[in-house]
Amino acid sequence: MLTRLRAWWAWMHEAPAVPQSFGSVVAWWERRRLAYTGFVAATGLLSLTLFSVAIEYAGHLPPGEDAVEPFALLLAPILANLAYTAGWIVEGVLLPAGPTRPLGPRLMRAGLLFSLGVMLLPSAVWGAIWLFRSLSLAAG
Repeated sequence: MLTRLRAWWAWMHEAPAVPQSFGSVVAWWERRRLAYTGFVAATGLLSLTLFSVAIEYAGHLPPGEDAVEPFALLLAPILANLAYTAGWIVEGVLLPAGPTRPLGPRLMRAGLLFSLGVMLLPSAVWGAIWLFRSLSLAAG
């Protein structure tokens, strides 16, 4: 499993083999869109599960209240893919400047790490709140 994850990670920001043109930049990004969307979805589902458990056990969620705004669940994949599209737009705009190395792999790596952080932030925050409250109750 870890070997497959490493191979996927390497492929996601592997430098293109062909000379850079705007069309090749777009093609490089679009070949990876489904994998990116799957990554964001899997990370989001994991985070949503952890977030729901943490907010429930932290005792912050009143009965009958939703832990997450349903509209946010619908909007998140759209915003993630708009941000993804910005990757090839930025690379395409900067292409005439002629970077010595393709910009796409660096933008992809930064985008994947940023997406991971954004998706895991709510569960990390509420996990910390739950832990803090649990330790406070145990100490007091």
